[in-house]
Amino acid sequence: MFSKKNHIWFGLIFLLLSGLSCQLPVGKNTTEQEIRPTTPAAQRRLPTEVASEKPMITETGEQLFVHPSQTFEIPIPAGWTIESDENGSMFASEQAGEGAIYITVNYTGHALTAEDFERYVLAREENFFDYFDEYLPGEHEINSVKDRAVFRKSVDFNGIPETVDTFYYRINNAVFTIDTWMETSRIAEYSPLYQTILDGFKFQSEGVENFYLYNYVWVFRDSLELFSFETPISWAYRAADVGDVVEDQFWAPDENAALTHHLMYVPAKLSENNLEKQVIEILINSLPKQTQEIKVNNRETIDAGIYQLSWQSKKSGWEGKVIYQVYKNNLLILNGMYVKLFEDSYLSTIQYGLDYYSVPAALEE
Repeated sequence: MFSKKNHIWFGLIFLLLSGLSCQLPVGKNTTEQEIRPTTPAAQRRLPTEVASEKPMITETGEQLFVHPSQTFEIPIPAGWTIESDENGSMFASEQAGEGAIYITVNYTGHALTAEDFERYVLAREENFFDYFDEYLPGEHEINSVKDRAVFRKSVDFNGIPETVDTFYYRINNAVFTIDTWMETSRIAEYSPLYQTILDGFKFQSEGVENFYLYNYVWVFRDSLELFSFETPISWAYRAADVGDVVEDQFWAPDENAALTHHLMYVPAKLSENNLEKQVIEILINSLPKQTQEIKVNNRETIDAGIYQLSWQSKKSGWEGKVIYQVYKNNLLILNGMYVKLFEDSYLSTIQYGLDYYSVPAALEE
């Protein structure tokens, strides 16, 4: 397989910044990493420290954590450490045990349909957990109206077999996700505890519009380290070879937006004009439904040999932006595109992917 996946765990980065030691993975290298939300560069507000809320103590001695956004609340066992950030995530871990809970709220811009939700959870399961050693998908269930789902899987973390149950909740323009972690040998002990916690979980979509759109992302890089870019962890991956072009595509749950990468070997140097013609031809051949009667609206030279253009297809209703260059005799193209009607939901995510496109591939942190 030409491409490989490497993750940056943005939702867990705040744990590293706070120095919290926990059971959840943050990638194979646990050095500190920068939080980069999915928004245009001019709008990014990078938190410099963890926002930690002091939970209320219930009559039974539990901690009732209410996220500062008021989008969710959840009971946490007494003595567990709780950390949160302002963009819709929370992590709770048992100080002297193996329990851990990770919650994320993903603002999707508009309501996902039942079919969109199914694509969302399947993509997130693959992109998030396929990174771990010994990843083995287990049983899963999606309810009949497809607004709830639960997935079980097993992974190896630091040589310890772990079981993770993930619960998904769809409501209006948001998806709430809860990962519950436990050593596989202790499922009988932790499953009842987690069920009690889930029974007390309450959530609402009001307030999610204050979060970044599709905030949870990961780094995709090719096996030759020629390029890398960042894409939402809930966008579905597709690989294809179209003639001499190698493609890696990530599609939004409703398939109204995508980040697509195209690579083609070019043995001889091309003029700037012929290079653009080649890029347009690749897009038309690779994405015929989206690039009908494609028109280039704007051209820009970003740096020596690095170009950007914007395009639209009035016939199909799609438009997009492209960055391309030749590196080591390979034409490398990153294309971000969306249906014009869904521009408000996807433009910031597309721009973010383009902003963090790296040739050669960014160094692994």
